[in-house]
Amino acid sequence: MSSTPLRNLSRRTKVYWKDYEHWCCGRHLPALVLPANIEQCWLCSNKRPSMDARPAMPEGFEPNKPRPKAKRATKRSAQRRKPSELDAMLTGSVAPSMDVEIAPKPTTRPAPSRAPAQRAAPTTKTTTKVAPTLVAAGKADGVKCAWNGCEEVARPRSKYCSRNCSNKNARARHKARDK
Repeated sequence: MSSTPLRNLSRRTKVYWKDYEHWCCGRHLPALVLPANIEQCWLCSNKRPSMDARPAMPEGFEPNKPRPKAKRATKRSAQRRKPSELDAMLTGSVAPSMDVEIAPKPTTRPAPSRAPAQRAAPTTKTTTKVAPTLVAAGKADGVKCAWNGCEEVARPRSKYCSRNCSNKNARARHKARDK
């Protein structure tokens, strides 16, 4: 740091009028410009300068008045195009002509047609991978969770029934790897 004294320390508390409508708080860098109707700085405790020191109103000055709300004009001035067959197929709601009937969308997802592929077990001596097996107690459509102590059905597209079982298995693999 230089040995020269800091200059303009009075700027920290200086408030001044910028123009007729705005005043500035010099405590901030850059100086915070505030509207004349605000009495205190938004960021600190500095007060607005006195109204006596306010500059004179400029000639021809008109304060900003709120604009009257215009009536809602149409946003689209061009004519809309007629719906096409592609529109009807994509949205499923508008038929291009009265004689065309659109098939309703299916309400449920179809069941997967193939069983999930099983990976080969790694050849490390410390880790053992549990092969997914079908749960016998009325849950024949699901695959058993891969965590040893869990008997729940695995979530779709996962080996585990929950994030908790996945984390338990990861911790066990990490612990076995360190030894």
